[in-house]
Amino acid sequence: MSSVVALLVGAAVVVLFSYDRFNRASYETGRQLERLVDLLTPEKLRARRIILRAYFFYALAMLAIYFFLCAYAELLPQLGATGLPAPETASPLPGAEGAAGALGIDPATSLTIALIMVGLAPSFPVLQRFEIWIRLIGHSLAGIPTRIVEWADELSRHTLELEPERDNPLMIPRNDWERMRRYERAARDHVPEPDDFRSDMALILATSSWLFGRRIKLDNPAVRERFDAVEMALRRRKDALLLDLDEQALEIERGQPEDAAEEARGPTVSRAVTWARLAKDADQLAYDICILLALYVEHDVITLTAQPDPPPATGEEEKGEARRLVRQQELARARLNAFLTSGLGDAPSAKGPRSLVLLPWLWTTGLVAIVALCWSIFPGRYEYEMQQGEWASAAFRAFTYLTSALMTYAVPMILALALRDAARFAGRWNNLWTSHWTVSLPQAVILAGLSWLIALACFLGLVLWTAAISKGWAQSQNAAFETLKLSLLYNGPTALRGAVLALMVLLLIDARDAPLHPVSILRSFAWAGAGALVMALAGGATRTVSSLAVLGRSGRAGLDAVDLGLICYAMIQSLLIGALVLFCLSEALRQRQQAEQLHRHRILGTHRSRAAWS
Repeated sequence: MSSVVALLVGAAVVVLFSYDRFNRASYETGRQLERLVDLLTPEKLRARRIILRAYFFYALAMLAIYFFLCAYAELLPQLGATGLPAPETASPLPGAEGAAGALGIDPATSLTIALIMVGLAPSFPVLQRFEIWIRLIGHSLAGIPTRIVEWADELSRHTLELEPERDNPLMIPRNDWERMRRYERAARDHVPEPDDFRSDMALILATSSWLFGRRIKLDNPAVRERFDAVEMALRRRKDALLLDLDEQALEIERGQPEDAAEEARGPTVSRAVTWARLAKDADQLAYDICILLALYVEHDVITLTAQPDPPPATGEEEKGEARRLVRQQELARARLNAFLTSGLGDAPSAKGPRSLVLLPWLWTTGLVAIVALCWSIFPGRYEYEMQQGEWASAAFRAFTYLTSALMTYAVPMILALALRDAARFAGRWNNLWTSHWTVSLPQAVILAGLSWLIALACFLGLVLWTAAISKGWAQSQNAAFETLKLSLLYNGPTALRGAVLALMVLLLIDARDAPLHPVSILRSFAWAGAGALVMALAGGATRTVSSLAVLGRSGRAGLDAVDLGLICYAMIQSLLIGALVLFCLSEALRQRQQAEQLHRHRILGTHRSRAAWS
């Protein structure tokens, strides 16, 4: 097997088999999830689309580590890895015979590393710590488990208002209404917070009937089946709690002996302890039910959609009974929705702000790749000859330009978008348009700086690997400092272009939430013009700095015609990328905003029609 095929097969193994590791808990369960943590994997704590976005970040990070370990296999023994091919086999010199080929990576090494990363081969401590750290970041970006815990906390602070309608028990059995009254009377003098206890029992008995008893119809039954184990566990705890409460309430209704103070004191103390324990159990069960409700809202199992029409009936009595049944279901669902919206806001938007990572990143990456490939054909042919002083094939130019463009723009873009999204979900993001400049400027500088550093690290890693393959590991290690210095001076300014474009994209995204002019296609053209101007200046400035950085090594006194030509090429390429990315992304966000507004109008119309029908 050739080194290229083995490398790609190993990458496929990392992508296909790493989801199980991503789906492991990476967080402290704490008080909130300790009773349900075994039943709630990370993929159940957020909607599928958010999980896929987080896994996309995790898979990219794991692939980056995989390629790094394959390229620098000689470092693995120092990191604690054992059982790998010998260093001289893992990284032979170009032209050497064997399976390593031109990449300088032994096929056995790449496949072994892939198996180590997905847990099918013994791992080593450094890699395990990195994997846990990356998984934790991915879960944090997706709001796992913080989003569900926050919603459950909000719901637990509110009360499910329950009063039986006239001739309508809200789909709750009448013996459960009697239970609530009995428990309230019996616990009045025995629990520390009688009102909280009554609120917990109301939530437990109502949701037990509505959800566990399937008395009201919810949405997405296929998704709901994934939580059957959670419902069964909560149902068993509810049955055990009611059994103990019935026993204690019955003892109080029978009365206690009053012959002697000593006889009365013991049962009273014991009864107070028992009721305190039962009240705590009820509180924990009610909170766990709030977690289940939050999960159902997250996964669209509970939404504010219109209820189904009454089932067809043949006789007048059957029609009346069907109407009464539907009416009860409507009222019960309305009470449940009122409880959810009291804690989470309007249910259609209860998920909070939608993630804005994948859409901008895909548009940016796709457009950058298209520009790079087209540029490699023309005028990249002449630019490459001016820059390297030699001719290269079209395939090699395409690979070179594509790799450089993706590291320059795609890497800093994903980091900037992910950091913004994480800060926004955590409530710590300051809009770059509406916040004061003393707040927005440091935030923008930090994001741009981090994005630039990550892109620069990718450039440095590629340069070191190329040097190791072309010169051999021994020579490249001796000249590592000089290689890094030259790459830092030459590629450092180039990586800054991606940070500038990422900052422009963040400004565009924040403009959606700022009270600016209404969105239109003219705004998209304005953004395209601004992006072209800023990126042209950034491209020219960074290329000038790169040319000045290598003047000393070339022995020239100043910039010549070749340098000026390369500066012009850099300005034109950056101008095209800035204009295309900003225009297309502005239009994509405008279309998405219009679709969201149309969806809100439809939801509002549905609510009004339901109110009129009721």
